[in-house]
Amino acid sequence: MIIACPHCGHDLDFPLKDGISSCEHCHQVFDTSPFNRILSACRYVRNHNIVDLSRLEHHGLDEVDSLIALALAYDGDFSHDEVVKILKQLGVSQKFQM
Repeated sequence: MIIACPHCGHDLDFPLKDGISSCEHCHQVFDTSPFNRILSACRYVRNHNIVDLSRLEHHGLDEVDSLIALALAYDGDFSHDEVVKILKQLGVSQKFQM
């Protein structure tokens, strides 16, 4: 699930459970690939000062994505660019799968 744009961090009007969408703020197109789901969760953690797993799960985010986002954006305090680099190094899939 994606609740914030993985590119600019703007909260989406409606959560994207599965598929492809675009951001009304930055006009970037994105899908629900694992890469974008984690980027979105990291943006949400930073923008809303999330410190616990339950708040992310309350919004419908996957537990694994939420744990990774908290580890990177809260515990590790990595910037967006650093998170992108880390996810690429870890080989997190950037491909959308139905």
